[in-house]
Amino acid sequence: MLTCNLPKLVEQIYMGYADFSRVVASDPDFFVLRRFDTLNARVLLTLHDNIAELDLKYSAPALGGDDLPDRARLIQDIGAKVAGV
Repeated sequence: MLTCNLPKLVEQIYMGYADFSRVVASDPDFFVLRRFDTLNARVLLTLHDNIAELDLKYSAPALGGDDLPDRARLIQDIGAKVAGV
C-alpha cells in the first residue's frame, strides 16, 4: 500500500536512474516493470539448446584422434555460452 505523498516525493528526488530505481524499488506499488516471462523462457530454452549442441560436439568421439586445439576451443565456446557471453 502506498503510504507516501507521490507529488512531494517526486519533487524531492533527483530523477537519475540510480535515485529513481531506489524509489521504484522502495514500494511494491511503484514497481511496475514487466517481467517478460515468455521472452525469458524462450531465451533460456535457446541457450539450453545451444549448450546441448556444444555438449554433443564435445562428447562425440573425434575421428582420427583427438584434436586438442579444437577441443580446447570448444570448451571455451561452452564456457562462454554458460556465462552468457
